Amino acid sequence: MSQTNEPTTNVTDVGESAPDVTLPAIEALAALRGIDPDIDPAQELADHPRLLALLDPATGLTAEEAYYLVHRREIRERDIREAAEKITNAVLSGSLRPTEAAGNARPAPAPIDYRHVPRETREALKKRIRQAAARGERVYPGQ
Repeated sequence: MSQTNEPTTNVTDVGESAPDVTLPAIEALAALRGIDPDIDPAQELADHPRLLALLDPATGLTAEEAYYLVHRREIRERDIREAAEKITNAVLSGSLRPTEAAGNARPAPAPIDYRHVPRETREALKKRIRQAAARGERVYPGQ
């Protein structure tokens, strides 16, 4: 039996076991680049060891949920800062209100001046209104 001076690898050797354990976690975090393009999955796991435990399938958390759990304070502060910046920009630009998050960008319809609408169109509209009224419905111009 000859002995060699090669180092032996052990299950507890971090260099050998870490890639096997963290590879799915790194891939899951890499998928979050759509949310946060600056994310570095390997650095995240090095900076936040708790994140690796949260990414364990036994927890039932998605990678996004685990990431938000670890970074909730930073995300909240960033969102508050961005909202304050939007409000400040809106006020400085002379706007009465900041834009709503899900605002409807469609302009309001222009009022119709029926004095300039052809007689045939007016008569057709009157007929539709009367027929709808007979059925108990309402018809509005522009429908």
